[in-house]
Amino acid sequence: MEMDTAAVKNEINVNFHSDCTVKSFSVIAMLKDGVVCPTERLQMLGVKIRDVIGRMLILTVPAESLLTLDDIDEIESVSADQMNQIMNNIAREKSRVTEVATPEKAQQHNLPQAYTGKGVLVGLVDTGIDFNHAAFRNPDGSTRIKLAMKIVSGELKVYTTPEEIAALTSDRTDESHGTHVAGIAAGSFIEGLNRQGVAPEADLMLCGLGTYLYESEILTAITKMFDYAKEQGMPCVVNASMGNVSDFHDGTSTAVVRGLREYYQTEDDWKGRIGVFSAGNSGDAHAAIYSVLPEADSDLTYDDVRSLIRETSYNDEYTTNPYLIPSWDVIQAGAGKIDALAGLEKLVGTTAIQMVGEDGPRHATPATMHDVDGNCYNTLGQRVSKNTKGIVIYKGKLYVNP
Repeated sequence: MEMDTAAVKNEINVNFHSDCTVKSFSVIAMLKDGVVCPTERLQMLGVKIRDVIGRMLILTVPAESLLTLDDIDEIESVSADQMNQIMNNIAREKSRVTEVATPEKAQQHNLPQAYTGKGVLVGLVDTGIDFNHAAFRNPDGSTRIKLAMKIVSGELKVYTTPEEIAALTSDRTDESHGTHVAGIAAGSFIEGLNRQGVAPEADLMLCGLGTYLYESEILTAITKMFDYAKEQGMPCVVNASMGNVSDFHDGTSTAVVRGLREYYQTEDDWKGRIGVFSAGNSGDAHAAIYSVLPEADSDLTYDDVRSLIRETSYNDEYTTNPYLIPSWDVIQAGAGKIDALAGLEKLVGTTAIQMVGEDGPRHATPATMHDVDGNCYNTLGQRVSKNTKGIVIYKGKLYVNP
């Protein structure tokens, strides 16, 4: 049975050989404080260093070298380069932007001026961007785009001249999400349609990632836009209407947010450069704990709870399957796979974990929470047991067996 390579690539950034075995992984590595990047040793392992942002390394790692990263003392952690999903659903007319769009209306709100984006760079990192769309042009037909980026043959290319930008085509022919989002954020007034974006007079920086919506590419594009704004001496705001629902949402989990924290820490003057990310579109996924744990120990601190949840659960397909949602009236640790009932008991005072599925409530234990009814593979594409330690791929999803 062949590995579903498309399903895997829809989750993380992986390159495959023609026989569907894994060729290389794109990973996000964090260095320990105060250490120097072990460039020579990484190169000896065949690792390509694609970017360095503070302590963060963006790497392409051959499959056979992945586990050896654990032996490099300078590296603190390694995480997969996750695919993000596009998200946006907010239109201009719902945002009350018109109340500050003219000097007269702005004055009614005791504001010193109208706010149209003039003098500001608006950046967008997305997919499906028509760089020569009417929404990105001035009334005389010239482009408002000052910086453009596009994935070409797997590499991020940068364009800055009007001639280069005029020659660009959309990064995707089957998707227009980026054009839509950029139009909402800063689209020009289009005669006859009576439609424009929030900041129609802003200068634009647009990046079309095509199908490469990986954290590494998103982060690199954002930092390039920040650097360009710094060179121009202009304030900027960069939007990315995409994300995922994995891990904690506290500013420490996703590689993009951690990378921006690293960027800010390495910049002497970063004020005036802001990253904005979509809040969701995942309300129906039930991928988080949304009820109070009434029996939790009141003496547990925030850090205690974080530590215990990390020890006792990890996400599986239940978090994204709308037909298998956590019960609202029973104690439950999200919709995760329970790994240590002792830790859960310490957290909530019970080991009773229930899931609501199409067949009704059922008690879940480590042995029965996830029944594998198909083949499992390791990262080399070889069939393995579902209990094999390390990374196991099942139905296009990755699991880490401790």
